[in-house]
Amino acid sequence: MKIKVRGHFDSAHLIPHHPTCGKIHGHRWEVEVVFEDEVKGGMVLDFKEAKNILKKILDELDHKLLVQSLLPIPEDLADQLVLTKEPTAENLAQLIFTRLRKRLPTVEVTVWESPDCGATYSEVSK
Repeated sequence: MKIKVRGHFDSAHLIPHHPTCGKIHGHRWEVEVVFEDEVKGGMVLDFKEAKNILKKILDELDHKLLVQSLLPIPEDLADQLVLTKEPTAENLAQLIFTRLRKRLPTVEVTVWESPDCGATYSEVSK
């Protein structure tokens, strides 16, 4: 059986060489996670536990400037989080999935950068 939980974080990012996203701008990133496991004791997973673990991961991204490690960013910009890949919705979905999967039976993570644009990562994503 599958269950879902949602969370969000606010952060800024930029995508180098992109015509519109190449400038620093922010989003309220919405995140939806799907967990799958056998039902034990009437539930797949305690919603509170799932939300708490997701929140800890999202708190690391919250109110940060997300930048790729290859991009030169002045050191005086506080609260930046340097990522190994460009901070796109696709890469953020994969990052969150990887961190969650270490602790919970995660099968899918969707990251929405706007109400109608998002990316989903799962074990079968290519």
